[in-house]
Amino acid sequence: MKNHELPVVSVRLMTYDHGPFIKEALDGILMQETNFNVEVVIGDDFSTDNTVNIIREYQDTEKIKIKLLQREHGDDYSVNREKLGRLYNFYDILKNCKGKYIALLDGDDFWTDKYKLQKQFDFLENNDKYIACFHDVKVVNEKSEVVRENKFKKISLHDYKAELLTRGRVLPVLSVMFRNVTDELPEEFIHGGLGDKFLSSFLGNFGDAKYMNNIQPSAYRVGNQGVWSQKDLIHKKKLNLMTVYQLWRYYDRIGKKENAEILFNNLVIQGYRLYPYLPSNSFLVKIEKLIMKINYNFFKSLKFPNRLLLKLKLWKNQ
Repeated sequence: MKNHELPVVSVRLMTYDHGPFIKEALDGILMQETNFNVEVVIGDDFSTDNTVNIIREYQDTEKIKIKLLQREHGDDYSVNREKLGRLYNFYDILKNCKGKYIALLDGDDFWTDKYKLQKQFDFLENNDKYIACFHDVKVVNEKSEVVRENKFKKISLHDYKAELLTRGRVLPVLSVMFRNVTDELPEEFIHGGLGDKFLSSFLGNFGDAKYMNNIQPSAYRVGNQGVWSQKDLIHKKKLNLMTVYQLWRYYDRIGKKENAEILFNNLVIQGYRLYPYLPSNSFLVKIEKLIMKINYNFFKSLKFPNRLLLKLKLWKNQ
């Protein structure tokens, strides 16, 4: 790829201690056959293993350029990462993507279809109403052996309307390609817990998402070394709660009141599920009014803003 030619598709590749798996991720990208230029923008979050050394062994091809973001302890990235949290890596890579479209991949996952990018590009070029497209995902273990043919239930494999995305439907990160609208990505994204959930909702502001059944499933890895796999269930629920909270803040700020109200109700219900002094399934036998009454002290302990607490207090005292 010549220096003066801008990429059509940027691949956001996020890595951290992915040494045992990064070759499969990169090989799955470099095998892509396209009639356009591709850049691979890699953001490593200070891996402690040989991930970066392996990445540096790879060379550009005629169509694909590899761009490893230069980061050092003590530089601007390091300072912002420490101040803003782990999602700053996700955000920073997206901001460095120059392509018309962006495809997402993490360093422990990999693609299996050599025409994946071409098929998704062709679809988005010819269907303006869609902001994104995605396909099926299979689950593999640390040895790349398939443990589940489909990560998602078959009933989930369909198109998603924009409204459904904005309200919380999550697109599978490693299979999605979307139009590059990251210049408008809000600051609330960095402060959430789950980047894929926030990004999926954000993209819904620009259009629908298309499910494509003509692309071989990408491989999502599970195992002891995965960052997400190591988190316990309560921590995962807290990250989801943080994301819903930031989405509520975002939609409330930009004046999309209906979305904000739906997310706020979701926020309260999810907080109820995490309430430490109640059985985890108690909400199943409570009516909505009771759900809205019980969580003032819980949210107060999380230091939520007074505006949010006031609403909860009013419900609590009804």
